[in-house]
Amino acid sequence: MGEYANFKGQSIKLGTCESLYYVRYFDAVKAVKSAHLIAEEGSVDPHDIIKSGSGYRFRFPFPDEDTVIMGNYDPFKSFTVSFPTSLPVHLPHKDITFRHEISCKYGGVNPKNAVPIIVKIPCPYDPEKQQPDNVHAGVDGKRTIELIFQRLVGEELQTIAKCPCCGSMARLDKIEATFLHDFMIENARLIDFHNADLVKTVAKRMLAGYSLKFDLDEGE
Repeated sequence: MGEYANFKGQSIKLGTCESLYYVRYFDAVKAVKSAHLIAEEGSVDPHDIIKSGSGYRFRFPFPDEDTVIMGNYDPFKSFTVSFPTSLPVHLPHKDITFRHEISCKYGGVNPKNAVPIIVKIPCPYDPEKQQPDNVHAGVDGKRTIELIFQRLVGEELQTIAKCPCCGSMARLDKIEATFLHDFMIENARLIDFHNADLVKTVAKRMLAGYSLKFDLDEGE
């Protein structure tokens, strides 16, 4: 179900169900407090989405989108980070399913009916499962996650990360976020040589959410 609101006289889409991927949390707070974000009939009240415990997921505040107007973001953006498996940052994982269909032309099988071949393998980033011998995942001793959302839990704006392989998502607790922050700050040039400052800003914004001491106007 799509969620919509009126922003400065225009109808904008906030997101779908609890995933509000077209609005960042602090942008929503500012717009609600200034009465620029108003409820539309049949959609959630913006006053409710910014409350702690509401369960809504907000777009991560990617620094390169600071000039984008609320409601105009491209959907499903993420920030990818790879790090050693020794770093204590963990996500739940699920098996990955591959489906292939073939058409049978002989043996009395209706050629219009495709015969499905379904194969399941463990997620390559799941440290608790071993890949079959004939499967090469190519993860090379690293773990990769995508920073995608933030959710207000208590007094923390926790980052939600996603596994790029199996799609499982989970919130990072403050300890995990701190370890990831420190790794990104110390290895920014290795993560992205040409955009090291962007990597550092993402890390700072991620960790700042856990104390809610964050202002986009400060550029941190």
